[in-house]
Amino acid sequence: MFFGEALRANRGLRQGSLKGVVVDCRQVNGDDELANSPPSAQRDGPLMTALRTHGTVSHQMTGEGQPIPDRIGVEPAFVRRGETSGGATRIVDVLRGADTLDPLGLGTLLTLGFPLGERTVFREIRRLSPGEVLDTTGSVRAVEPLRAWSRTPSVEDLRDLFVEACRRRLPKQAPLALLSGGRDSRMILHTMMSLGVTPERILTSGTTATSDDAVVATEVARRLGQPIEYCPPRTFDGAIELARHEWQSFDSLEHGWIVAVAEKTRASTAPIFDGIGLGVISTGSLLEQDAVQLWNQGRHDELARWVIAHGAGTGERFRAAARSEGYPVASTDEVCSTALDWASFPPEVCSSRTQCNCGTRGGMTNSRAG
Repeated sequence: MFFGEALRANRGLRQGSLKGVVVDCRQVNGDDELANSPPSAQRDGPLMTALRTHGTVSHQMTGEGQPIPDRIGVEPAFVRRGETSGGATRIVDVLRGADTLDPLGLGTLLTLGFPLGERTVFREIRRLSPGEVLDTTGSVRAVEPLRAWSRTPSVEDLRDLFVEACRRRLPKQAPLALLSGGRDSRMILHTMMSLGVTPERILTSGTTATSDDAVVATEVARRLGQPIEYCPPRTFDGAIELARHEWQSFDSLEHGWIVAVAEKTRASTAPIFDGIGLGVISTGSLLEQDAVQLWNQGRHDELARWVIAHGAGTGERFRAAARSEGYPVASTDEVCSTALDWASFPPEVCSSRTQCNCGTRGGMTNSRAG
């Protein structure tokens, strides 16, 4: 079966999308964006998957370690393995020669349904991991992981990491709570408070005169007796909005809101807790009633098990199609090992990409990995 057809037939996927990756199954030859790509890019299939796959946000730096203000605050960076320069925000810009497919990179995508960690489907190209930054010279600096594993991690280890993220990383001090007004947002805020974490204030987008979300958030804040702060959104930019959808496969994301909030939270000294579109633990599965029940009852261990059991975003037809076309697929154990190693690094505020994403100030941030 043609790989793209299998993708579109896969369970629960919109045509052309695969959770945290956007796929274009057209012939690459006619794509203006890739007109200058190397010969290895002149084909279709999973290559386009890789070209449309973007990963963890890395704060770029200028001069003496000052952040570079990027277009929307969330562009990823890619480098070639073994090199400390030549990073780029588009994977096509670091492709050269006959790059071969990476079984672990492809296996992660096929097993979990979205890219995790620094691997891409190309063996020689990786995304910067959460603990790395790319400065203006192109050098890559790394930080130590939160924990080291002396053995090959198992699925149970991965489950334990989810549980640990639930239990340990909620801030105990008064955080800044981001509230969009949607069901996800309200549910997470309620759960946060039921765990004894009371927000210092609630931040929402727009005003009650211009935003339905702000109306809902205002009423929620009133009922909770919490102060609320309004964050004026940026002017909507359709081109950037489409780019964000392509990078991160968000079904619904307002560029003006997320940019304004990112700027506000980066300037804040309070811990950040974000319930907006929260897929931190469940990759979006908190919209499923059984997962909602587990979350509301505080049954974190069972919720983590549920997440892993339901986390595979690709069906056997999809994997079989990949194998039939000769693409190597990593084992589930290899995938989980890679995911766990990556998840042990401290992620960044407003990265919108990590599985158990917790901000560097101690609070959960906006994340929708799947």
